[in-house]
Amino acid sequence: MLDFLNFLPYNLKWFVLISFCYPIIKLICNGPKTNANRNIKDKIVIVTGSSAGIGKETAIDLLSKGAKVIFACRDKIKTENVINKITEESNKKNAYYMNLNLASFKSVGNFVEEFSKKFEKVDIIINNAGVFNDKLMFTEDDIENTIQTNHISHVFLTGLLLKYLKKSDDPRVINVGSDAHKFISESVDYFKFDNKNFTIFSMYSLSKSMNNYFTESLAKFSKQSFSFRNLLSSCCHPGAVNTEITRFNERGIFHKLFLFFIMYPIFYLTFKDEKMGAQTTLHCCYISNKEFSNGG
Repeated sequence: MLDFLNFLPYNLKWFVLISFCYPIIKLICNGPKTNANRNIKDKIVIVTGSSAGIGKETAIDLLSKGAKVIFACRDKIKTENVINKITEESNKKNAYYMNLNLASFKSVGNFVEEFSKKFEKVDIIINNAGVFNDKLMFTEDDIENTIQTNHISHVFLTGLLLKYLKKSDDPRVINVGSDAHKFISESVDYFKFDNKNFTIFSMYSLSKSMNNYFTESLAKFSKQSFSFRNLLSSCCHPGAVNTEITRFNERGIFHKLFLFFIMYPIFYLTFKDEKMGAQTTLHCCYISNKEFSNGG
């Protein structure tokens, strides 16, 4: 297999082969960029969880296309560092930070109140923020953390913002879902929130399944409501993306070694990078109304 590299020492053969194959594998795994180009200049867009990962890349791309983007995140310093690094050419002046902690209903309410003081409408809500916990945790509202952060608070946020969506001539709600909803098992009692019943994928899978149902409900709502007949909604799967969400709560030296030497190299090689992971979300923003699959 490596005969064509006989001029190299054996130890270098695999290194050269891997170095040659890496960009090809990465290019294939990253997938294509969206070619949709709907004009979103001056559209007002809220992106939750935009201080890192695909949310950050989504927000930056939207800014570069002329949109006004609200970075809805819980960490002010981290988010402002992201905004400060955005170039003037990418319309940095249109980036706004507003605090939002989806693990708190009070924070969601405060966010909408602050939003109402600065904006009269919203054109696109991108419910992107998410957590992937490897242990059972509860929020200040006494709700399982993954379920509230990934789903319930996004539903609450969208509901409170409906009157602002109503004022848009082209409103959209884009929920960032995941094929992880397929991992739901009949053997798990998903609504029995205790450590004995908890698995690493159980709450995450359930939250992503809920994202799908929420999207379908929004589509039905828009069809039945004259006031929201123009509302479009979609639940997109970005693919396997190497973001902070894959950085589990590390417990113990063996767990850390397994992640560092086995899992993270796999993530780095075969998962999409953050910019390419944002392409499905961006496609839902840039695609025309005619091509948009409402509720899909």
